[in-house]
Amino acid sequence: MIISGDTSSYNLVISDYDRAFEMNPRLAMAYNNRGFAYVKKGEYKV
Repeated sequence: MIISGDTSSYNLVISDYDRAFEMNPRLAMAYNNRGFAYVKKGEYKV
């Protein structure tokens, strides 16, 4: 999981998780971590 970084770092992390889901869609922790990356980027809806 990434703790801090710029937007491009989060984009790379999100892309990596997307690829991980293609290999194994049951990775619950990866879904959580990808969501965290979106929140850190400020991309979320309430």
